[in-house]
Amino acid sequence: MKSRRPYRRHSTQFKLQLCQDIRNGIIGRRDAQRTYGVSANLIQFWLTQFDHGELE
Repeated sequence: MKSRRPYRRHSTQFKLQLCQDIRNGIIGRRDAQRTYGVSANLIQFWLTQFDHGELE
C-alpha cells in the first residue's frame, strides 16, 4: 500500500497569484495541476473563494 504524502500548506499569496493567473488566462487549470502538484478539487475550491472575495 502506498503511503500518503504529508499535508502541504500553501501561502495565501501563492493561492492569490495562482487564481489571478488562471482567471487572466496566463495558465490553465490543468497546467497548474501538473506544474504545482495541486489537485483539481483544491484549485476549484480556491477559485470559488477567490471569486467570492474570501481569499485574502
